[in-house]
Amino acid sequence: MHNWRDGLWAVGCSLAFLYAFRTRSLWVALASGAFVLIYASQIVGEIESRRAPCRHGVRGAARSPDLCRACTRLNEERRLVMVRLENEARLRRNQPEDVRRLALERQEQEAQLRRNRPEDVRRLALERQEQEAQLQRTFEETERGRRQAAQQSLLLAEKAKFAESAADLSFLQAMNPILFEQWIALLFEHQGYSVRTTRASGDGGVDVIAQKPGETLSIQCKRYKKAVGVQEVRQLGGALHEFKNTKGVFVTTGTFTAEALRYAREASIRTIDGAQLPALLRASNLLPENIPSSFLGAIPDALKPKLLKPGAACPRCGKKLIRRRGAYGRFLGCSAYPACSFTESKLGKVKPRGG
Repeated sequence: MHNWRDGLWAVGCSLAFLYAFRTRSLWVALASGAFVLIYASQIVGEIESRRAPCRHGVRGAARSPDLCRACTRLNEERRLVMVRLENEARLRRNQPEDVRRLALERQEQEAQLRRNRPEDVRRLALERQEQEAQLQRTFEETERGRRQAAQQSLLLAEKAKFAESAADLSFLQAMNPILFEQWIALLFEHQGYSVRTTRASGDGGVDVIAQKPGETLSIQCKRYKKAVGVQEVRQLGGALHEFKNTKGVFVTTGTFTAEALRYAREASIRTIDGAQLPALLRASNLLPENIPSSFLGAIPDALKPKLLKPGAACPRCGKKLIRRRGAYGRFLGCSAYPACSFTESKLGKVKPRGG
């Protein structure tokens, strides 16, 4: 039997047949036959339901979905969806107290805003103004820091350019004499000396005094293009007699006469001429951040580019320069173009054109 109902039907039919057989009653026989027909129809329906196909056409899968792979997959997907929905519901039920408290506070604030109480509106407006002011201050501080960083980067670039230019002999020879003394003092300071410069006039033959433990140097600086004579070297030698335990150094952008070199060797004075000074400056590896800002902008006038005028000789071929007009404005060009492609803009920057 399939279940307990089938068992009851079988017992009822059996009792009805026995009663009809004992009593030999027609009505009892008819009732027993009806019971038998009803039970047989149920048995046939149960068999058909067990053999009924699922929607995918697999026989018997309507009652037993495990017989169909597609039904099994669909049931598994439904089960996973139900598990996910149950987990989400459980998480919502188990929401932390602080989250629920914040949600209630937010709802309360929104309710107060909807009521539009004047004191809350004013307070929120003041808070918003304070937040905007704080944002503005933060933006200004960030912008100020960015500008300072850009200025510092530009300053270091200018210092590096000056250090590169100041290692050139022509630059040194055209430099201001006082600035040249300070540049030499900075060179020795970078070598570990504590330096100080003397007054501009009446220095007694010593421009810079450099000291470090156990050594003192008296330095004379001459920004010459000509040769230094023995008289200037003797002046430094005389100053060494006044300063005890000092050594002499004579720095010049020019050269020394033979007599001056002879006296320097006798007086143990170190000589640095224009041929040695640029190499000494390059070997010092003076860092741009160690160069004072007072040196910037001190490009000698003799080294500044001179603007050419119409009618002047072309520096490249010697022909006459004439005014021309191009896509970027007026400029000077060689009259022998295209044989000579020399050009110069109004700012004095050379612009090569063509070959």
